[in-house]
Amino acid sequence: MPANEMERERWNDERRTTVWPKRELLTDEVTPLLLAAASPQPGERIVDVGCGGGRSTLAAGRAVGAEGAVVGVDVSRGLLRLAADWHVIQASDFR
Repeated sequence: MPANEMERERWNDERRTTVWPKRELLTDEVTPLLLAAASPQPGERIVDVGCGGGRSTLAAGRAVGAEGAVVGVDVSRGLLRLAADWHVIQASDFR
């Protein structure tokens, strides 16, 4: 099985989606550091690759404001569902 297919299967295991809210507490600690390094500015367009549950995508969306746009991309359909269900914001899109 090709490596990408293995990762796709691993990340689409429903158990990952179930435990993600606990894991996201850890990623919440990293998001401010990520945003400080990326320094998103109002009006910019950003792609958040590996967005998971979308919290970093939403934080970037707040930084770019209504004039900008942020798209969250993830291989996990379950995490994308969580992101879409949990977060509704004009500046963000999850795919």
